[in-house]
Amino acid sequence: MIKSPIVCEGCQASVPHGERGYVVGKRKYYMKFCPSCAKEKWLEWKRGKSKEQYGRYKTSEEWIDQRRKGLKKNSLKRKFDIDEGTYQRLFTEQNGLCACCGNPETMVNGRSGLVKSLAVDHNHETGEVRALLCTACNVAYGLLEESPERIKMLLLYAEENLCQ
Repeated sequence: MIKSPIVCEGCQASVPHGERGYVVGKRKYYMKFCPSCAKEKWLEWKRGKSKEQYGRYKTSEEWIDQRRKGLKKNSLKRKFDIDEGTYQRLFTEQNGLCACCGNPETMVNGRSGLVKSLAVDHNHETGEVRALLCTACNVAYGLLEESPERIKMLLLYAEENLCQ
């Protein structure tokens, strides 16, 4: 069955079906306007808003801080099934230091320019949270595939070749 084009409510132009719909999951949604009219409507709406109404919180430090905390909280729950309180308890028990090397986190987030949080180390098979690690130790441990044999071999290599 061939679908007939739809008429844009803005310019009354004929719009093919492929240019005026979008899919979210299994549902297809249709816009009332062609792409150029939809953009113009959005710009018109944006121009009519004052700075207080449009995006005032997106640039404020308070909003950014709240957003960052919310993302961290959701990430902890989704990835490790722990809450912020459990993370803070681990952080306090470790005095804010990496459980492996005993140093604080020094890696800086490229977007925010802030020092990253300690990474949650967990067993990938059982999901059990073990400790908090700095980015360097967490990445190294992951690259060594959490294998005690590989870690011992790397230690032997380092003692033989790098500590001379």
